[in-house]
Amino acid sequence: MSVSKSGFSKEPSSKVMPSSGSDIYNLVFRLLSNGHNGAVKSSGTCIVIAPSVAITAKHVVEDFLTTFGHTTNEHGEIQPNFSLWAIQITNDDDLYAVWDVVGIWTSPHTDIAYLQFLPHNETAKKKMGGVNMQPVLSIFPPEIGSRVVGFGYHSKSGHETIEIGIDKTRHISIQDEPTTSVGEVIDIYPERRDSTLLNFPSYRVNFKSKGGMSGGPVFNDAGHLCGLITRSWELEDGDVNGHIAYVASLWPMLGAVVGINRGGVYPVESLYPALELARDGIISAPGWERIVFDANLNTVNLKRE
Repeated sequence: MSVSKSGFSKEPSSKVMPSSGSDIYNLVFRLLSNGHNGAVKSSGTCIVIAPSVAITAKHVVEDFLTTFGHTTNEHGEIQPNFSLWAIQITNDDDLYAVWDVVGIWTSPHTDIAYLQFLPHNETAKKKMGGVNMQPVLSIFPPEIGSRVVGFGYHSKSGHETIEIGIDKTRHISIQDEPTTSVGEVIDIYPERRDSTLLNFPSYRVNFKSKGGMSGGPVFNDAGHLCGLITRSWELEDGDVNGHIAYVASLWPMLGAVVGINRGGVYPVESLYPALELARDGIISAPGWERIVFDANLNTVNLKRE
């Protein structure tokens, strides 16, 4: 699937999307944690890249894990001490598809994490066919000066409220807005921007990225997924650069070791490099042949063209 951006210039802009009716809601969900103590927290955005598989920013997942706690099993896989949900807008404003995140795998090579999810409520079960839509991944960054579009759930207040209905059911109210930001690529960092905050391949764009948009997708001018929003800053008034956002390039994430259930002849719960998802066509990632994964050193590199 390609996501059309017709009608956009590359002049920096940001706007709130209609609350329903867009194909983007078949792919891009907000993330919500539900702690065992009843506390909830909404933070970040994720995008579906294959049936029942999504990616988000690793720092979003780490924030949830720090807040609510987790353990790690004998295989090194993360076991959260809370429920993590992916919340999907539907065409009915009163209904949301809620998906249980049943697996989390983070990449040591970049600010990206994989999520595997299953339906939590009846609306999600009815939407199961809709999440079979998936984007084409442009795993290498777009050229400097090219137009890009980011999308995510901007958190207006940073607070969620829980309301108890007359039937004793809980209703979680999330104060955020689906937001689209447009801009252009300003600089590319093939290996890293720095040795601490952005020590992975990324690129800089000049669109406005607001709180809650971390992990949200960035699309290139062909409508292909070309990165995830990772960091952003709003500069002081009068600064000619306006806004700075950084996008994680996608190719390093193929070196993550995951245990995503692939079905068919594959053994359940076996660990393997995510590169196999591209090799087997489970995700659409042209150019994956250039990725070299070394299991012994747990490194991922690119072949020369």
